[in-house]
Amino acid sequence: MIGTISVPAATLVQGLILGLNYGLLALGLVLVYRTSRVLNFAHGELGVVAAVLLAKLVNDYHISYWPALVLCLAVGAGVGGLSELALRRLFDRPRLLVMVATIGLEQILFVATLLPFVRPKHLFGSYPVPIHAHFTVGGERFLPGDTFTLIVAPIVVAAFAIFFIRSAYGLAMRAMAENGESARLAGIWIKRTSTLAWMLAGLLSAVTAILASPGRANAFSQALGPELLLRALAAALIGAMTSFVVAFLAGIGLGVLESVLVWNVRQASTVEVAMFVVLLIALLLRVRALRKGSRAEERSAWSFGSSVIRVTGNAARERLRRGALVGAGILALVLPAVLDNSRAFLVSRIFVFAVIAVSLTILTGWAGQLSLGHFALVAIGAVVTARLVDHVNLVLLLPLAGLISAAVAIVVGLPALRIRGLYLAVTTLGLALLMQVAVLATPCARIPLFGWHACTGLPDPASTLIRRPRLLGVDLGPQHTMYYFVLGVLALTLLVARVWRDHGVARDLLAVRDNEVGAAATGVRVVRAKLMAFALSGFLAGVAGVCFALVTERFKASTFDPSQSILVVAMVIIGGLGSIEGAVLGALYLVGIPAAFGSGPTVQFITSGVGLTIFILFLPGDAVSAGLQDRSAGPARMTAPAVQPVRDATRPRGGETELPRTPAGLEVYDLVVAFGGLLAVNGVDLSIQPGSTVGILGPNGSGKTTLLDAVSGLLRPASGLVHLDGVDLVDYLPEDRAALGVVRSFQDCRLYPELTVEDTLMVAEDARRPLGVLSSTLRLPAARRAENDKRQTVDEVLDAFGLEPFRHRRIDQLSTGTRRVVDLAAAARRAHRGDRPTRGRGVRTAHPRPAGPHRHDHRDRRARRSPDGVGVRFPGCHGGRTRRQRRSDGDGAGRPRGPGRIPRGERGGPGPVGTRSPTGRLTLLS
Repeated sequence: MIGTISVPAATLVQGLILGLNYGLLALGLVLVYRTSRVLNFAHGELGVVAAVLLAKLVNDYHISYWPALVLCLAVGAGVGGLSELALRRLFDRPRLLVMVATIGLEQILFVATLLPFVRPKHLFGSYPVPIHAHFTVGGERFLPGDTFTLIVAPIVVAAFAIFFIRSAYGLAMRAMAENGESARLAGIWIKRTSTLAWMLAGLLSAVTAILASPGRANAFSQALGPELLLRALAAALIGAMTSFVVAFLAGIGLGVLESVLVWNVRQASTVEVAMFVVLLIALLLRVRALRKGSRAEERSAWSFGSSVIRVTGNAARERLRRGALVGAGILALVLPAVLDNSRAFLVSRIFVFAVIAVSLTILTGWAGQLSLGHFALVAIGAVVTARLVDHVNLVLLLPLAGLISAAVAIVVGLPALRIRGLYLAVTTLGLALLMQVAVLATPCARIPLFGWHACTGLPDPASTLIRRPRLLGVDLGPQHTMYYFVLGVLALTLLVARVWRDHGVARDLLAVRDNEVGAAATGVRVVRAKLMAFALSGFLAGVAGVCFALVTERFKASTFDPSQSILVVAMVIIGGLGSIEGAVLGALYLVGIPAAFGSGPTVQFITSGVGLTIFILFLPGDAVSAGLQDRSAGPARMTAPAVQPVRDATRPRGGETELPRTPAGLEVYDLVVAFGGLLAVNGVDLSIQPGSTVGILGPNGSGKTTLLDAVSGLLRPASGLVHLDGVDLVDYLPEDRAALGVVRSFQDCRLYPELTVEDTLMVAEDARRPLGVLSSTLRLPAARRAENDKRQTVDEVLDAFGLEPFRHRRIDQLSTGTRRVVDLAAAARRAHRGDRPTRGRGVRTAHPRPAGPHRHDHRDRRARRSPDGVGVRFPGCHGGRTRRQRRSDGDGAGRPRGPGRIPRGERGGPGPVGTRSPTGRLTLLS
C-alpha cells in the first residue's frame, strides 16, 4: 500500500506486458518520424494484416506455427514497404497531407483484413500461440500469450538496437534522420532507405499485433485501436520523437501507470482523464526537445492548400465565383419546396457539417494547427444545448455555447504556443477520446478535493432527447423550419468568415502559419494570433454543436466518435486547405453524396478514408483550385520604379504604434550566445551611431547571423545587454522590438508563400495598426478607415518599389530577386536590420536608393570602401573579439574606444559597410 493506492505484484506484471506493446509501437512511430518526418497514424494497422493472416494459416490451413510466423512477419514488412511506396507520391508535399493520407491508409489496410484469403473462417477460436507455459503472480494467472510477450518483446528490442546501431543500413537511417541532403551527398539512397525504415516499422507493428492478439479474443482482426495508438504516440512524444530508448521505456511506464490506475480506480473515464493529463505533461516537459529537431519540413509546409486570400486581379474569375455563390444561395432557398421531411433533415445535416468544416478551416487551413479531435468541440455545444435549451433563449444559447467551446479550444491549444501543429494533432486526438469516454458518458462528475459535482456530460449518455425551442416566436419543431434556421446560421458563418479572410484576420494567421519567425520579426503578435485562431474556431464549432443537437434531436455519447473528427478533416482537405467555399464543397461531397445516393458500397468507397487517400495521392490540387485555376495570367515584368520617397515612417498616423521620432542608437554590451557548450557569440560589444549603415564581415560560421538573431530577439543570449536608445531589449519579444523599430529581414527571404505581394505588405501594416476581431467583424467605421489607410500606404510602397505588376501575385510565384524586393519593401517603413539582404544584381538595381535603407551585398567590393569605417569584424568561429583584446583597445571595462569604432589597423581586414541613410534609419547588414 502507498497511501490509499495499492500496487499488487500482479498489477505491475500486467502493466509490464501492456507497456511492452506500447513500447514496441512507439519504436516504429519514432523510426518513421526520424526518417520521414511523418506521424504515421496507420502504424497500428500495418501489422494487423500479418496477425490476421497468421490465424488464417494456422487455424484454417493447419500450417506449422513457426513457418507461418516467418511468412507473416515478411508480409508485415512488405505492407510497411508498400505503404511507403504508395505515399511516395507525396514525398515533396506538405507533411500534413502525408499524415492525413496515413489515416486513409489505415482504412485501406482494414479492408485488406476482410479479404477471404486473409480473414479466418472462424473468429471466435483461440488465437495460436507457440508455447503453452503459464505462470501465477499473487494469485493472478497469466496465460501463455502473456508469457510469449515477456519472452519475445525484449528479444525483438535487442535485435532492433543491434541492427540500428551496428549495421550499415542502420547507420544510413541515422545519417538520413540527421541531415537528408548531406546523406545524399555521401551516397546514401534516401528513398530506398526510407522504404527500408517503413519495412522495419511494419515488422515491429506485426510483432506487436501478433503479441497482443491472444488477449483480444475475436477483436484481433480489427485495428489496434485509437487508445493503444494514442498511448504509443504519448510514449514517442516523451522520447521527443527521436530517442528510441526513452520512447520504449516511456511506453513501459505508461503501461504500468494504466494498469495501476485500472486496479485502483476501476472507472474507464478516470483512467482516460489521467492518461490525457500525462500526455499534456509530456508535451510541456519535452517541448524544448521537440523544438530542437529539424524544422525544414515545417517552415513552409502548407502550400498545397488553395489560396486563402481572395485574388481580385482576374475580373472574369471573380464574376464566375460571385455568380456561383448567388446561384447556390437561390437554390438553397427554393430547395425545401421539393424536399420531404427526411430529405430536409439530410440537407440540414450537410449545412451543419459545412459550419464545422469552416471552423476547422480557420484552425487548420489558416493557422496551420491540425486538430484530429475537432468534433469534441462540437460535442461541447451539444452538451450545452441539452442542459440549457429549456432554460435559455436560443438567441443567447448560440453565443454562450460558442464561448464555452472557445474557452476549451484555447486550453487545448496552449501547447501549440510553443510547438508546431503536427504535435497538436496528438493532443486533440486525446481530447476526442477523453470527450467520448469520460465527459459525455459521465452525466455528473465529482471534482476531487472540493467535493463539488460538475454536470458536464450528457443527461442520458445512452440516449439524450431534446425539444426544439422557439426562435423569436417561430417554432423550430417542423423540419423545414429547422432547415431555414441552419441555412441562416451557415450563411452568417460564411459571411463572417469572408470578412475575416478579406480584412486582416486571415492575413495574420497565414503569416504565423507560413513563417512564424518572420511574422514575429515583422511585429505580428504570434501568441495572440494563435490564441485567436483557437478561439474563433472553437466559437464556430460550439455554434455548430447547438445546430447539430437541434437537427439531430436524439443523440448519445457514441454519436461524437473520434472518427467524425477525421471526417471533418477530410472535408477540409478535399475542399482545399484555407478555402471557405471548399469547406462547403467538402461537406457536400462527404455528407451530401451518401444523403443523395444512399450508403451503397460505391458511395462508402468514395466517401471513406480510402477515397480520401486516392484523392490526395492522385489529384494535383483541391476541389476549388482544380476548377478555378487561373491560366490566363502571363509573366509579370518589373517596371522601373518612380524615384520618390516613401512617407516618413517616424510620423505616425492616428492609432499607429509610435516609432522613435529621432534616429535610434544601438548598443550591445558583452553579448554571449551559447548552444550547449559551444559559444557561437562570445562577448561582443557594439555601438552604432544613429543614422549609420553598418556591415559585419566574417567567414561562414563566425556568428554574424547569430548576433543578429540575438539583437532582434529571435535568440535569447546567455548574458549581455542590448540597448536601443537606453531601453534594455533583452526581455523583449521580437514583435515587441518590432514595435520599437527593430525589424529583421533574412538571408533566405522568409516571406509567406500563400499571401499575395499586397497582403504581405498589409501584414506589416497590421502589426503597426492592429485591429480587434470584433471591430473587424462588424466593419465599424474606425475599422474601415484603418483598412483604407493601410491600403493607401501599401499602394505608396508598391509604387515606390516598382512592385505594382506583382500586386496580386502570390509570393511562391515570384523569383528570388523579386521576393527580396518584397522583403525589403515590407520593412522599408521601419528601422531595418538585415541578414545579407541582397544577393543578386536585380535586387540592387530594382530598388531606388533614396526610397529606403541602403543595401549592399555582403561580398560587394564597394562595401570595403566605406567612408565611415563603423562596424565589427568577426575573426573566428566563436564570433567577436576576446575580452583581453577589447580591454587592450578600450577603457578597461571591455568596451571599444569611441562610438563603436575599431581602428583600421586593428581590424585585420577590409572595413565594413558604413554609409549614412538619407532617412536617418539604422540598418545593420551582415
